[in-house]
Amino acid sequence: MLQSVLSDPGVQQHALEVVKQSAVMVRNPCPTARFALTGKGTVYIALERDASGAIVKGAWKQEVLENGCGVTRTLNVLGVVQGPKKLGVAALLPGTTRAGPQLQKDAVKFAVASAGGPEKNCNVGYVENTELVKLDGAPVAGASSPPWQEVWTLVSCTRRAHVSMRFTPESGGTQIVAGPTKVEPIQAKK
Repeated sequence: MLQSVLSDPGVQQHALEVVKQSAVMVRNPCPTARFALTGKGTVYIALERDASGAIVKGAWKQEVLENGCGVTRTLNVLGVVQGPKKLGVAALLPGTTRAGPQLQKDAVKFAVASAGGPEKNCNVGYVENTELVKLDGAPVAGASSPPWQEVWTLVSCTRRAHVSMRFTPESGGTQIVAGPTKVEPIQAKK
């Protein structure tokens, strides 16, 4: 059922519009960027149809590939059925993270803290990329997924931080551990 949703022209149009509004695109404008729907997605809430065949429930991630200005990256869009023929969309973190929307939101705080906190007198701060590194062992008791490791890249005014992230699903939620972190200075644009 997910493939029928991802191939819907209206859903595709919403996805293409929202990725252009994502923080990484706003902070790195590229007028020549091209966007391509990958056809890949992940279901967060099972999709359900009513008697007429209309989708009435569900949430998913949809991948969009951006290519331009010397950069290729995966951008992610959250789609949520909000009612009959009503779709909500929002940008998720870019890259290959396995974390769902709420876990992404929760984990950003840990990543920022590991990177040294918000940079003083700086109004720039965003996640430039996430990279799934590996699944790490068997699930702990009561968890449905094994632990995994990622690297998140955070950008602020004068630094880029590569934060190691470890996610361990447990019966009552997911443990998040951020660090170690490698920070590199960003050269000022001339």
